[in-house]
Amino acid sequence: MTDNLYRLTDARAAAKVVEHILNDVPHDGRFMVEIKEAVKLRTLPQNARYWAGLASELRLILRDIEEVSAHTGYTPIEVRRIVAKELQPEQIALIYAQTPEAAHDILKTILGIPTSTRLGTMKFMEFEDRMLQIIAEVVGAVRAVVRAAA
Repeated sequence: MTDNLYRLTDARAAAKVVEHILNDVPHDGRFMVEIKEAVKLRTLPQNARYWAGLASELRLILRDIEEVSAHTGYTPIEVRRIVAKELQPEQIALIYAQTPEAAHDILKTILGIPTSTRLGTMKFMEFEDRMLQIIAEVVGAVRAVVRAAA
């Protein structure tokens, strides 16, 4: 038997679950019933805001790196190497990320979150806040190089 999840929305739904347990589930100790509070998963607007923000921050990083490259004669890779000296080791990968999806995977690794799809709205807000903090540190390091090159 596979795992079954039931949302108890009213007395009728609860009665249906109890009936299923009493009539269809063997009572031989192989199965366990667990009742816990349902967590509301992140909303579509919350998800859209996250991806739009991440894409926007990556564009800013790329634009600033290209700007420094144009003004100094350094290649974009050389500029990234200069910026990398100002970052924590785990943050360096973000300046090489080419897509929001790649940056998202890096952020999940940095924050120790195997997946963000099952985070509830509050936990996802915490993840988003921490992501913004990390990205802000990276953008700050890039901007410092931009200022030094000006």
